[in-house]
Amino acid sequence: MPTGRQDGNRSSAADVAPNTPKPGANVTDLIALFARFNLTAKDLAVLSGAHTIGKAHCSAFSPRLYNFTTTNSNASDPTLDANYTGTLRGQCRAGDLATLVDLDPGSGTTFDLGYYRDVAASRGLLSTDAALLLDGDTRAYVMRQANATAPDEFFADFAASFVNMSKIGVLTHHKGEVRRQCSAVNPPSASSLAPVTMSAHAVLLASCFVSI
Repeated sequence: MPTGRQDGNRSSAADVAPNTPKPGANVTDLIALFARFNLTAKDLAVLSGAHTIGKAHCSAFSPRLYNFTTTNSNASDPTLDANYTGTLRGQCRAGDLATLVDLDPGSGTTFDLGYYRDVAASRGLLSTDAALLLDGDTRAYVMRQANATAPDEFFADFAASFVNMSKIGVLTHHKGEVRRQCSAVNPPSASSLAPVTMSAHAVLLASCFVSI
């Protein structure tokens, strides 16, 4: 990972939503969002693989389980595996927005290819996971990793895409600051000798791939 970057000297929650993928975004919107940060469709497919670890709140995917159509309150997303839908409904009752569910059931604490196998089997938890099957480039990557016998290619690709992401909004020299605490700007007296961290935009974008 290249070093020498600095963080922005302002921090606002209002900056998050316009610069991170929304739970219901379609693949065209996702690719367009990534393109704004000079990231490709492949970067989207690769970085989405971070969903092999972490959890999501029921609120992030409950629209796929209930009220999927305006005429049937019990309707679920037909692109979601029916058995998986039943499992998720058992974990997230209607109206439950707070329960946490593994993004990659079965290996949610292991960085592996389980996420891609889930997505290929119509068991991607988020609509943005399922959306990867609706673009030729992202679908091809998902299917290749789902059928891979070893994670070597994914691991190498993830490292490369993470470096690409770390280049978003890079600040150097006196254009920013090196934060002592990643989530907050330094107080006026903070030293500039703290350990170097990623740019603020990169942190924002990275955060959406781990816990939702």
